[in-house]
Amino acid sequence: MNWITAVWSTNAAACLTLARFYFVVWCKQRQNPVYLLFSCSATAAAAISAFELWMLNSKTVEQYELLVRWIHVPTFVLTLSFVAFVRLYLRAGRAWLAWSIYGLRTLVLILNFISAVSINFTAITNIRQFSWGGQLVSVPVGTPSPWGLLSSVSLLLLLIFSVDATITVWRRGDRRRALLIGGSMIFGAMLAWHVPLVIWGILDVPFFLGFTYTAIVAVMGYELSNDVARAAGLARELEISEKRLNLAADSANLGMWEWDIAHDEIWITDKGRARSTALWVPAQNINLSTEWCYRMGKCAGSPGAAMSSSTVTVNLFGCAALQSTSLSASWRNWRRRGTATRWRIYRA
Repeated sequence: MNWITAVWSTNAAACLTLARFYFVVWCKQRQNPVYLLFSCSATAAAAISAFELWMLNSKTVEQYELLVRWIHVPTFVLTLSFVAFVRLYLRAGRAWLAWSIYGLRTLVLILNFISAVSINFTAITNIRQFSWGGQLVSVPVGTPSPWGLLSSVSLLLLLIFSVDATITVWRRGDRRRALLIGGSMIFGAMLAWHVPLVIWGILDVPFFLGFTYTAIVAVMGYELSNDVARAAGLARELEISEKRLNLAADSANLGMWEWDIAHDEIWITDKGRARSTALWVPAQNINLSTEWCYRMGKCAGSPGAAMSSSTVTVNLFGCAALQSTSLSASWRNWRRRGTATRWRIYRA
């Protein structure tokens, strides 16, 4: 195995490892599409490296034409997932630039498959081999297609988008991410310009597009790993806080429960469940629409009233055996981010 095969294969394997890891993370946290977008971009970068390795070792024109046409598929996936990742994760980059890149890359992909050879060449006449780093590599000899300028324009838009997103993150005050992610994005977008220069015969080097995005993938993976570690730490802190809350409630002989109106669920402490074991199911949230019906009893200040707290009688109907259970409770209403109203019952 020569060093070119080893380096390109290692790059593809590293990208696939990151893609698989964050795909598993996304499967466990599907509410966050950032992990899926990163997995798609890393998979596409690995596929580009594999295509480039086959192109470097191509011996016939027909084989090279097939590879240069199909390499646009992972390039399309990489570009779109990369732009969407920046928009969602960094919350940066102008929307019109993002949609311009989406549309232009889609057009490039369509024109690529309806062209005779590809969007980059009207014809490939020969395969030229030369020594690069002591190893023979193959590059195409042919006539560049004028439609290939659309691909170059998309690279220019990607560079502008990267610069704009970096400036936005920098001005927001998150300078570490601006330097790491933004710097790698700009560096990768600039290196990607070697592709049209090689096609036009200005540079005499093999294609290495997969490596231009390896740095970006590595930096993004590093940032996401920090987020995963931070989330695990917050989960541990939340668990400790919940244990302290339960200890305090048990010491005061209090039962607490919370009704999340937005999601139609109730959370209740073990002490609250113990007051009515026939009604509450331990260690889980209770969905009002499927688990039980509810009715608020009449009182001087109903839960719908605009007051900070009151004393109400809550009548709970849960099963045929337990026709009615009344719990006297003090309550407080509060709003989270101005959206859904929740009720917390302090004393059961």
